[in-house]
Amino acid sequence: MSQFPVEDTVGMLEGINYLLSGPAGLGQNFQGFSDYRNAFLTGTTRAPFSTTAAPGPSLYVAPINIDNITPQGASPTRYIEIDFTSAGLSDPPFSAGDTVTISGVTDDASGEVYDGTYGRSVVSCTNTTLILQTNKAYTWSVYISGGTVEKDQTNTNNSTDCNAKVTVYGPTDRVFVTAQLNLAFTYTCTTASEWDIRIKINRYRGEPTQTPNDNDYLFDLDVNPLVSEQVTHYSESTSGTASNVEYIFTTVLDQPSFGYYWYILDVDFNTYDPTQGGLLDQPMGSTAIYTYTGTAATQAMTATYAGIVPTTLTGIGSGADVDVVLLEGTSTAYAEQNVRITVNSGGSDYQPGDQISILGTALGGASPANDMTLTIQEIDPQAYPGDAKPGVFTMGLRSFTAQVIKA
Repeated sequence: MSQFPVEDTVGMLEGINYLLSGPAGLGQNFQGFSDYRNAFLTGTTRAPFSTTAAPGPSLYVAPINIDNITPQGASPTRYIEIDFTSAGLSDPPFSAGDTVTISGVTDDASGEVYDGTYGRSVVSCTNTTLILQTNKAYTWSVYISGGTVEKDQTNTNNSTDCNAKVTVYGPTDRVFVTAQLNLAFTYTCTTASEWDIRIKINRYRGEPTQTPNDNDYLFDLDVNPLVSEQVTHYSESTSGTASNVEYIFTTVLDQPSFGYYWYILDVDFNTYDPTQGGLLDQPMGSTAIYTYTGTAATQAMTATYAGIVPTTLTGIGSGADVDVVLLEGTSTAYAEQNVRITVNSGGSDYQPGDQISILGTALGGASPANDMTLTIQEIDPQAYPGDAKPGVFTMGLRSFTAQVIKA
């Protein structure tokens, strides 16, 4: 921060630099986006993130039967054509940049098989033909029969055109972000179903490409990329439409390390319950997925105690089955440094903060002297009930701003 009142030449220079650093002296690299016209969320992970072309693309396309797959160009090649002429579609099911999954194809196994997920791969699509581009050239097998191709953007960051890029230069720089989004969407379900709509401000870190003479940047989710989010929970029994829901982020401050960042407002149709789930593995010395109380018996050698079913002390979790490895050594407190937990079955309905216990007699010792009590810190989220799938997402009034505040 520049000094005030200005008392010397240094103060004058600091004041001038502060004013030149951005709008109203608040920062540099101010970027923003605003639009009020309706647009459809494409569900692609690269621009364009939205389209005004009707009908709007669905975030879920049920499996379509494949009639033929033909590599394009001389082998090896990065391009394959998928034909589904007999599907009788009236509109193209996929958009450029979509991620699709192929499964169930029978081929002659003479080369690379076709089954798999093709990220950001759709080049073009009509109502009868799909062209995919892979990240490198392959020698493909000869297609024989069968298979399906589908798209499912459930539990995925679907980026919107509400985004901005900034550069962070100093350790005290902070990024000030505001955002607004009006959202309407369709969904399908055939039974009682639950899901969350998660509107997230995510941070993507930019790195220069390694391509010669290319000055562009590639962006991937940063470490701990979630800057802020708002969640709306839904519980429905039949397919339908959600009317305009407004999400407003008024004051979001982020303080990443030095770098070039892309802040994007992402939409996630989430079918996993983040508050309940199964147990997770914890390797020795890893960040605590559990905290421990209790004292281990002396271990003459490193020992594995298999097939243990923990007792639930607090909460409603059940069904877990774990193996516990204890390091060789004299009697000492249980800790992540001397305990490894491998989960055979994670069970369900556990929550962070729940406590479970394992008898000392199951760990080469006595009970209660060597009982181990675990407090759960993290879980493997479990699926919400039902079969909900996303449909067409429509964005109305929306805006986004980001600027760096110089401290």
